[in-house]
Amino acid sequence: MLGCPLNNLAQEMTAIDDDFRNSIEKLMLFWQGELVNALKRGQNSGLVQMYIELDDTARFIVTVI
Repeated sequence: MLGCPLNNLAQEMTAIDDDFRNSIEKLMLFWQGELVNALKRGQNSGLVQMYIELDDTARFIVTVI
């Protein structure tokens, strides 16, 4: 199996199970929110550039994983 196991499972199951799709969506949004928080802490500490758009960057990270 290649890639992200969670993404592979989501792609296989979300088309056939609405409850599963809703749960996966909540999980992905939670993951994205936690990345936003981490990036914001990085900006506050000077490790992440202030011009970085946090929501877009977090969404990108979740998508490419």
